[in-house]
Amino acid sequence: LKHRKDSQFAADQGRQIREKMVNATFSVQRCTICTLESLVQGGENTHEKQIMTSLADLLVMHGHTYHKLNNTSEEMRCYEKAYALYEKTLGPHHANIGGTLQNMAIVCTECGELPRAMELFSSAQSIYSYCGQYDNKYDESVARMYVCLGHVHFRLKEFDNALR
Repeated sequence: LKHRKDSQFAADQGRQIREKMVNATFSVQRCTICTLESLVQGGENTHEKQIMTSLADLLVMHGHTYHKLNNTSEEMRCYEKAYALYEKTLGPHHANIGGTLQNMAIVCTECGELPRAMELFSSAQSIYSYCGQYDNKYDESVARMYVCLGHVHFRLKEFDNALR
């Protein structure tokens, strides 16, 4: 019995430590995002494109933190803001946009918004295919999108499409 209490105590402490780390990360991310947003809104910065790309990177990380907190609405909001910034600064065919679309598609899949997930995974797959024309390091990402699309087809009970 004493061993069970010690094990439970250690597990509880581990959970508390992880929760504190996530909350600390969340706070730092939020402060950094606010700072970068204020720099961009100031409009007088010569490095605006670089700042906006960094802000988008942070928003993606912030979305991942919301994922750990099981807050899909805020997670999606972060990814949508990151997507808009990436598109504005990097153009429509950059791998970061593909990754952000993939993250958004995963959220949609988890929330049961399967047609939207299918659309987002398809868009991500197209971007990764485009990037793969110039660098074969994206082949794995293209393959991963096919797996994700197959998974969504399976959840939609479109079994013939899931096998393609």
